Order: sequence, then structure tokens, then C-alpha cells
Amino acid sequence: MIGASTDPAPGTDRSRVDRLEVVTDDRLDEGWRPVPFEGSWFPDAFSGSMSIVQRYLEGSIPSFPMSVEDVFRTMAVVEAAYGSASSGGTPPPYDA
Repeated sequence: MIGASTDPAPGTDRSRVDRLEVVTDDRLDEGWRPVPFEGSWFPDAFSGSMSIVQRYLEGSIPSFPMSVEDVFRTMAVVEAAYGSASSGGTPPPYDA
């Protein structure tokens, strides 16, 4: 579960605080547990990719270390996770 921070919290004029929570099979009885982290998805999530663009444009790197195909693959994984979650989940094939 990842909390978004772009929309104001209902009934307030403040942004929501980013949060990351997990639930694991070995601790199901504890439910969702917070995972501490530093930073914020915005703008921190963009700083790496934007610095790469700037380094490429200034000529300090000859090419991008990622491709459009990588982005499509990442989004395919995200969409598969959404589909899995909405259908009750799909256990990973640990024995495969």
C-alpha cells in the first residue's frame, strides 16, 4: 500500500503524508505494517530520471541507461500487480 501525497486530505488544506505499508504471509495477524523511509515520491522519484536527462543533454553521458522498452515493461508489471490484487492475488511460483 503506497499513500499518495498529491491530493489534499479530505477536509483539510494540507497534502497527505507519504506512507508505505506491507503485509506479509508470515505476519498476517499483524495486518498492514508501516515501513519507514525518507523522502517523498514527488519530487524525489523524479530527481534521478531528470538528472539523467540533464546529464545526457549536457553531454556528460553518451546515452540513456534506460529505454522506452524498460518503461513499458515496468508498467506491464504494475498493471499485472493491479490485476492480481483485484482478483485476490496470485502467489509467486516459488518452485518454478
